[in-house]
Amino acid sequence: MAISLRAAGTATSSTAAVTAVNPAVPSGATTGDLSVLTVWMKPYTTTITTPSGWTKIGEATNGTTASGTDTGSTRIAKFVRVSASVGAIGNIAFAGSPNSCGAVINTYQNATGIWDFTAFTTGGDTANGANYS
Repeated sequence: MAISLRAAGTATSSTAAVTAVNPAVPSGATTGDLSVLTVWMKPYTTTITTPSGWTKIGEATNGTTASGTDTGSTRIAKFVRVSASVGAIGNIAFAGSPNSCGAVINTYQNATGIWDFTAFTTGGDTANGANYS
């Protein structure tokens, strides 16, 4: 099964206090495609609510450092949906007080249209000055 990127989404983000973000499934997505939604935010203690119709496959943080200017730990969550409709998916709500966040949806295709996303794993480099993804 060869998996390939069908359409890369456009990231949406905010650096101000927000209560929701509204990413979009990129044009070109079609029936049987797997859309992968990535949401990231600070502080790490904020809860990311699973969008309607999506399945959360993982969530992680890169530490427990309180947020401040150019510092603080980040939370990231991954969600998937097969055959997502093109366009904005609606607001993803957050519980807590996020001070910056972002989201993007990328869509993948394969020849079979059958997807197995049960083996999601997380990991992070919490060393000083390390990027987190």
